[in-house]
Amino acid sequence: MSSQLNFETLKYFMECYFHVGTNSEELENIVITFKSAESQNSIKKLVDEINSIRASDNWSLFQKIVKKHGQRRLNSQRLKNMTEIIVRNLSNDV
Repeated sequence: MSSQLNFETLKYFMECYFHVGTNSEELENIVITFKSAESQNSIKKLVDEINSIRASDNWSLFQKIVKKHGQRRLNSQRLKNMTEIIVRNLSNDV
């Protein structure tokens, strides 16, 4: 993955889909909504950005993005679970 990632798609996902007004238990449905509403390019970008975070094991970066753009405070285990759900539900088409 490129070190130039700015995580714009992840920020967009947090602000528009997984924001403070949504329930964490709804994440799978939220991802399915994102998948049906967004372009293949956006889906691939989100998966790539999340995989970049997972590969670098940089959970503090992800935590900052989630806090700033999703208005949520999640511990690293919940963040890892979140990435697994997102990637699992989006990867079969990318």
